[in-house]
Amino acid sequence: SKSMLLDNYVIEDSGYQTSNSIKAKINSWRALKKIDIIFIDYLTLISTKNKYQRFDLEIADLTGDLRTFAKQTRIPIVILSQLNRQVEQRSKNKPMLSDLRESGSIEQDAKTVLFLYRPSIYGINPFDNGKQFIDTEGNLISDNEYLEVMISKARNGQIGTVPLRYIPEYHKFISAFSKNNKISIGKNPKDNWYERQDEELPI
Repeated sequence: SKSMLLDNYVIEDSGYQTSNSIKAKINSWRALKKIDIIFIDYLTLISTKNKYQRFDLEIADLTGDLRTFAKQTRIPIVILSQLNRQVEQRSKNKPMLSDLRESGSIEQDAKTVLFLYRPSIYGINPFDNGKQFIDTEGNLISDNEYLEVMISKARNGQIGTVPLRYIPEYHKFISAFSKNNKISIGKNPKDNWYERQDEELPI
């Protein structure tokens, strides 16, 4: 087992992980300290029991098991997943729920589904409609810094798009706002104006 305790988080980097081994390690850390959130990178690297002979059913069993564990422990689990290749054949390359790889159970069992989308990666200008975005300090955001968090499923909330400024060298995210609309930049993003449904939402 390769566990690294760094400040206030733990990285578990063992080569072989199953649903049961993940739950056991989480429970062992719960006995030592409070756990606020768990990130799993990524879903299809988790070994399955191979009892169904179909990989989509294996993934469904896995996501259902982790969802039940999250409800029992009341600890949110964030699971990263690959997308299939269909997203690369779309005109603007925007991901959709159907792009979740291997199984529809990921969409079904997840309480929230978020996609990260950087138009500049695909050579797309995110500002071709004349829009401009600024961060909380009023700095203009360049096209290669613009990133969208697409909320495609929110069982207890609202779907839409959150614009962010992404600083690649630090992997840092900063709140972003449309400059084309009259907005008030305050310390609390919830105090600011935003566009609803398929536009910008506050984080």
